[in-house]
Amino acid sequence: MNISKGQKVAATTTIITLALALVKGIIGYFTGSLVLVADAFHSGVDVIAKFASWFGLKIASRKASDTFPYGFYRAETLAALVVSLIIIYMAISILIEGIHKFLLPPEIEYTQLALSASLASAGVAFFISRWEAKTAKTINSSSLKANADESRMDIYSSLVVFVTIILTSYHIPYIEGIITILLSILILIIGIKNGRIAIYSLMDAITDKNLKNNMENLLSNIEGVKEIKELKLRQSGPFLFGEVHISVDPVIDVERAHDISEHLEQEAKKAFPQLEFLTVHIEPYKGEIKKVLIPTSSEGGLNAKVEQHFGRAPAFTIVYLNKGKIISYETIKNPFLKKPERAGLAAAKELTKYGIDALIVKRIGEISFHTLKGHFIDIYNSKGDTVKEVIDNLLNGKLSLLVAPTHSSEKEE
Repeated sequence: MNISKGQKVAATTTIITLALALVKGIIGYFTGSLVLVADAFHSGVDVIAKFASWFGLKIASRKASDTFPYGFYRAETLAALVVSLIIIYMAISILIEGIHKFLLPPEIEYTQLALSASLASAGVAFFISRWEAKTAKTINSSSLKANADESRMDIYSSLVVFVTIILTSYHIPYIEGIITILLSILILIIGIKNGRIAIYSLMDAITDKNLKNNMENLLSNIEGVKEIKELKLRQSGPFLFGEVHISVDPVIDVERAHDISEHLEQEAKKAFPQLEFLTVHIEPYKGEIKKVLIPTSSEGGLNAKVEQHFGRAPAFTIVYLNKGKIISYETIKNPFLKKPERAGLAAAKELTKYGIDALIVKRIGEISFHTLKGHFIDIYNSKGDTVKEVIDNLLNGKLSLLVAPTHSSEKEE
């Protein structure tokens, strides 16, 4: 994730907003427009917020150390919290000034100059808010997102100030005081909102409710993952840290389990660029078998005879289980029965498309065996003459897992 891009945006918008605040403040002072001065204070708050965002992102970009092994990412969040407190303080100050102005008659000079300042402020705020929002989305920066929201509010507040100056020039009583009070309340709401977001982030809260569900769906569909048992996420500045417990086939070796873990982390980081670390804990799968494949000699359903060979079986019966009971079945003809060589390999590749959990077989060659195991299908040694008998033996724990193929050649006689 390119934090330096966020630093550049924060630094540039800080300078632009500072210049804008000074211009509005000077013009508001000389024209006697308190509402324009209040808007200048509003922009002044933005300057502090944008500067804090730049400072926080600069600190967050530093490399991890022995003292801070997880990096400095929360510096940005801490900066956002400080900014929110400053915003609240300024909002209260403007509110008090607005109450005083409410009791005084409206006076304003050089109306056109004040109007030009407020209109220019709205235009600048529009372009700044779009730039900040786009960058915040790219680097997942909470402080830049808060700045974009604040800049968007500047557009509306500047337009309100524009209308207020026009009404004040017609000596409409109380209007300037009312608008100043409303602006101060608006600033106060923004300060409280940004403070809440910063506090939530410092307490590891995930405010995006869909984030966890989306990541769980992604991880559960990765080949080799039998079950997602637990996923925890926490926000640290613009980055995410995660921890997940997954279940895999209990007979796979350590190297294969490591490959699954590494692939899972890569896919997660690809889909969620803000993810910095994902710690994967692997456990043996102890879940329920739901789809069982059995090579059979006919289409006799549960009474079909179990075939000796995998690749040369005339048909395959898929039995669907739920809570240890047979709920349905279907029979598939073997389209590779008359294939001269490697019929088992061709059948294995085709059958993996059905989402099989287990295969019950008497004889299977090494290429078919490893192809099916590569798709994390458990292979059991068959015991029984019919489909019903072998399924009963499976459910009663009488079948043993095959840890190796029964023969080396794929060519069945």
